[in-house]
Order: sequence, then C-alpha cells, then structure tokens
Amino acid sequence: MKLKHTTWWKRYIPVLKLVHYFKSYEDDDEREWDAFISYKSEGNDEQFVLKYLYPKLELELGFKLCLHFRDFIPGNAIANNILQSVTKSRRVILLLTPRFIESEWTRFEYQKAQYEMIHGRQTIIPIILEDISSFKKTMDINLQQILKSVTYLEWPGGDNPSKEKKFWTRLMLALPKRKEVEERLQTSSDPASRYSVQHDLPESIIYTKEEKNLNQNNKTIQPVVTLKKEEKILSDIIAGETHKTKNGKILLDSYYSIHL
Repeated sequence: MKLKHTTWWKRYIPVLKLVHYFKSYEDDDEREWDAFISYKSEGNDEQFVLKYLYPKLELELGFKLCLHFRDFIPGNAIANNILQSVTKSRRVILLLTPRFIESEWTRFEYQKAQYEMIHGRQTIIPIILEDISSFKKTMDINLQQILKSVTYLEWPGGDNPSKEKKFWTRLMLALPKRKEVEERLQTSSDPASRYSVQHDLPESIIYTKEEKNLNQNNKTIQPVVTLKKEEKILSDIIAGETHKTKNGKILLDSYYSIHL
C-alpha cells in the first residue's frame, strides 16, 4: 500500500519545464550547496545515496550536495552541523523510509527544514524510498504536515529505466537552476542523461521561420516564443491562483507545490 497522490502532473510536465526555463539562475545566492540530503545513515538508505543519488546528481550532473559523512565539520556538535548545513543549502531532500521516520536526528533535520520553509527560506523535496503508509498516523506531526503540504516523489526502483528516467527528470526540475548544470546537460555523452529544459520545451511553443533558421545556425541565440494555452496556466502559477482539472481543483500556489 502506498500513500495516495494524484498523477495530474503527467499533463503538466511541459508547463513545469516552461516555468523552469524562465526561472532565474541560483548560482549567486551565496549558499554553499544545492541540496542537503537528509537520510538515515545505514542500510538501504545509505546505499541509495551512495549508489544512485550522489553519482547521478553530483558526479554526473554537477549539483553540489551536502552529505553527512563528507561535509559535517569534525568537532562541531551534530545539531550545529545540521543547522548550518540546512541554512547553507538551497534545497533539502528527505529520503523517507521506516528507519528515517524512527530516527531522532532525521527528525531534527526535517523540523529545521520545515521552519526554514515556513519562513520562505527553504524548499523541501521528499522522496519516498520505501512504503511508509503504516506510519501515517504515528509519524511526527511535523513530517505529516510536510507530506500534506509539499509534493513528494516516489523512487521506482533501479530496474525500470523508463520510470527511473521520469523520476530523475522530475527531481532535476525541483532542484536549483544553475548554469554549470545546464552546461553539463548540453554536453552529456549519455543520451539518457541529456536533459535540457531549454531544448525540451512544449510543442505549443512556436518559432517563426526566421527564428527557427537563426537557432539552427547559431545555438547561442535564445528563441523568442509564442505561447498558447500554457501562457494562461503559467500566469496562474505566478499569481498563485487555482486551476481546474478533471481531477478537481488544484492550488498552484508556487512552482514547487505543483505535482512534478
């Protein structure tokens, strides 16, 4: 049994890419890391970080991750290391498993992240690694509030390339937009990893014939776009308005509240 969630994001991934395309870069905000990884440092939790998350996000794509075993300052109190690391990170990724939920230190990490989020200084990205539905009623109230108010991702496992590719795409859309990462994606030799928002825009973005020729001859020229239905949805997202779908009324209060 898994936590219930809507899948209307499938219709709006092109819009999310469009939002990302027009976002400002976050390279110059003086924060040290792109994401603080909150996880239980043992077993499958740690293996996921070492086998998947760290190689993919940092080694391959160039995101700067804050990891306990590498980036905590020796001699500092653990609580101080956590406080400083969350504050200096642009995102906080929670790797949710039963072990995570039962850990006192991970509880302190997501409570600090939630405090920063409430004050508009942090964005939390929960990733469900294992089934946690049996903990819904007994988990810490702060984590319950996070899962009710923040969109989460579910790890599909490492044996389904198609679902795994969608997972990484959605995660990358939620991470900070950085020039170094965009450049790496442009030059990646692995087609499965070569994800670029700039060259993967919705079909409803129209180029004039002259603009299309210019872009083919000079890849550095940014296209002038004409938007169709995405223009209204995008304005709703920015304005914090609601948008109706077949699944009901969905609040678009910010880019990161959207189901990626």
